[in-house]
Amino acid sequence: MAAENKATQTPSCTENLADLLIEITDPPNFAKPEDALTYILIVSNNGTAIAEKVVLTIPKPFGLSCLRFSDDGGKSFEPWPVSHVIGRISSGGSYEISLEGIVDIDIDGFIKISAHVTSTTPLANLSDTATTAKTAIIPHACYKNTFSTINHENNCALSDLKMHAQYDITQSTARQKNALAHILSAEGGKVILSDDMTVKCLRKLNRSVKQLTRAVSKLETVVTDTNPLYHSNSNSV
Repeated sequence: MAAENKATQTPSCTENLADLLIEITDPPNFAKPEDALTYILIVSNNGTAIAEKVVLTIPKPFGLSCLRFSDDGGKSFEPWPVSHVIGRISSGGSYEISLEGIVDIDIDGFIKISAHVTSTTPLANLSDTATTAKTAIIPHACYKNTFSTINHENNCALSDLKMHAQYDITQSTARQKNALAHILSAEGGKVILSDDMTVKCLRKLNRSVKQLTRAVSKLETVVTDTNPLYHSNSNSV
């Protein structure tokens, strides 16, 4: 009788682990003293196990006061306690908060947001549990005064002027995106062609769009055609 061959099965060593990832989405690049800043943080669990007793920690950043947070989409806010107990995040789940603060009037340089998360559940990758974001602050004197005053009286650096310009461009772009979002959410075609939209208003809107288009084209020319760094980088690609 032939001997029966038995296959030897290797026990599985695979362990269910949580895999936490923390991100700061679209942090503000530039700000000026007394600006209100908002940072959106998302904690995701990309692992196979439930992440238990998750805690989010964000030390108070230097230069940012009146910190408060919301985890219900901005319906309610509470003072930021430095460490916040999120609790449980299921596999494939996520948790989002918005953190708000006011830039101190005497701050310059950068505001740095540092955040990290912990869990009592074993984690697959610790490198994604911490993140940082920086917001450059335009000096108050440089922002308040005209170009000539900036250069001759306050001795603000040229880099501050460039930062000021980038700030204005960033803010303008954000406003245009916000306006477009409002139009789309309100079904722009119906808004423009509604009964109470007079021909005069429609022409004014049309002129505004044309002016914006020309301004964007001019800005693109300044940023690209007159910038040797842009061409050197383009040629190296």
